Amino acid sequence: MKLFRSLLLACLLLSNFLSFAQIGYDTVYTRKLTYSTHIGGNAVAELPGNNLLLSTIYTGGGLYCNTKARLYKINSNGDSTWASSGIPGSGPMVKTRDGNFVNANLVHHSSNCGYDTIQVCKFNINGDPIWTRKFFFGSTGNQVEDIIETSDGGVAITGFYSENYGSAGPWISAIIKLDPAGNTQWIKHYGSTMDQVEAQTIRQTSTGGYGIFCFKPFSGSTPYSSYRMIKTDSAGDTLWTKDMNFNGVAGYGAMDLLPNDEFLCTGATYSGSSTQTFMARFNKNGLLTLYKEYPFTQSGLSFIMNEAKYIANHNAYLIANDRLLLTDTSGTVLWASQVFTNIVFRDVIQTSNNDLVAIGSEYASPNKIFYVRFKDTTKIVEPPVADTNRADIKIYPNPARNDLVLDFNKDYSKITVQVYNMLGQLLVNDKFYNTRNIRLFLNKLPAAVYVLRIFYDDKKSTTKILKY
Repeated sequence: MKLFRSLLLACLLLSNFLSFAQIGYDTVYTRKLTYSTHIGGNAVAELPGNNLLLSTIYTGGGLYCNTKARLYKINSNGDSTWASSGIPGSGPMVKTRDGNFVNANLVHHSSNCGYDTIQVCKFNINGDPIWTRKFFFGSTGNQVEDIIETSDGGVAITGFYSENYGSAGPWISAIIKLDPAGNTQWIKHYGSTMDQVEAQTIRQTSTGGYGIFCFKPFSGSTPYSSYRMIKTDSAGDTLWTKDMNFNGVAGYGAMDLLPNDEFLCTGATYSGSSTQTFMARFNKNGLLTLYKEYPFTQSGLSFIMNEAKYIANHNAYLIANDRLLLTDTSGTVLWASQVFTNIVFRDVIQTSNNDLVAIGSEYASPNKIFYVRFKDTTKIVEPPVADTNRADIKIYPNPARNDLVLDFNKDYSKITVQVYNMLGQLLVNDKFYNTRNIRLFLNKLPAAVYVLRIFYDDKKSTTKILKY
């Protein structure tokens, strides 16, 4: 009943408004940076004046054992104006409310590159460290995947590590919670030798708890292709877990928190020669409320899904790998960027002027940092058909739960019925012949306000309908 009243109010508010949002983005610039060998872009943050700060990684020669951190400042034209090598950089990064930044990366042991230490550094806009903290778990292979600022001004970091020295696994995940001064408040671990989890993304809920989205490699009888969503309380203690199992190989995934404390997740599956990325949504109680699949053209790169993002000004979902896909809340694609060949994006932000900026790596020889900026070009357009000729049609019930009846004053040789959502997407396009009575089935549409357009012989009509 509450949903019905809300939708009815929305219908009344829109009684004189039948325009649509035509969502689009134009490419402002694309850029590549190269400094040494085996480099890539990992994170991006917004600076004043349409400028950007990039967190990137490079090596002094070895593919893995000699990785180094590097920050870049990028001007409004997309060009690098400053670079700093030192402690900050190379991993996930978050801009804090005090105007500084916190970055998490890895420090490799000089004589054994599997002996990795997680390093967390808060720094100012010039790259000068404010504080630095280090952590080491298990026996080897520490990995840091995501960092967020928490509601108390501190940070939370997630990643995973190996229990066996010199072995690829078993993998255990962790959350590190630091206060604003960088002091450890608590550390929690997730998974076990027979229940491996590799945490990829962390978000904090409105109640102070956390959600982490994990990749689950093969362990014991568990299928290789699986993901796990974990929800915790404010102390990091598990409230519930939900697994997503697939028949095909899964790659790394990502997650974002939605305004109602639901979780938007993405990952990759594969069956035979077909590679798919999926979008899923869990509600706050762990119930799966959305699942959609989308094909990828570069199967070798679609194994890694690195970004899921809620785009507030469009109430839309974004996922990214070798391209960006923007969908409505039912998973229908609203906009897609071009496919960027050999690119895997690792971070996407929405700027204060609603631009989208994506950063990642170009897998070429040598690898390069790649970043692209898109300008929001969404337009509000008026429908081409006016609300006319309603006297000869009866439309009922409106609001409707499942079915909508159209009764005409006589038989018409051809009737076209179209239903649009408020983003201007055509959802129904049915044709009827030599009839005066039509029953339109709406049971597959989510509860919302829609625009109904009817063409009958040489007449036309447009009106709103409410599905509850």
